Amino acid sequence: MAFSIHPRCMRLSKMQIMSVMEFCVNEMNCDAKSIARRPTVLSYSLEKRIMPRCRVVKFLMVKGLIKGPYNLITILTMTDKAFLERFVMKYDNVPGLLDVYHGKLSLQDLGIDSSELAKAKLV
Repeated sequence: MAFSIHPRCMRLSKMQIMSVMEFCVNEMNCDAKSIARRPTVLSYSLEKRIMPRCRVVKFLMVKGLIKGPYNLITILTMTDKAFLERFVMKYDNVPGLLDVYHGKLSLQDLGIDSSELAKAKLV
């Protein structure tokens, strides 16, 4: 299904596909079928796009600034401009948010434990 929707997926390395799938399915509890429906997600950088966006949204949810659940695929496929306006610039006064987005601070560095993160659901 994914290859018929986005034929360029065939050019991606096995490592790229596996790492994105592992993170999205195992860490973020996303349904593999959702990714198959939007296979462009497989081509996104795990370190530069997927993980920073997930960290920011989970951080804002744990802080009670936004209410979830948010659709992971929607968050990942929105343009950089739309994501930054909706989730970063809108909350630029929140201490640590930009550092979380840029990967300078982990959520654990800010005292957010795994049980709190588990409650912040992305579907």
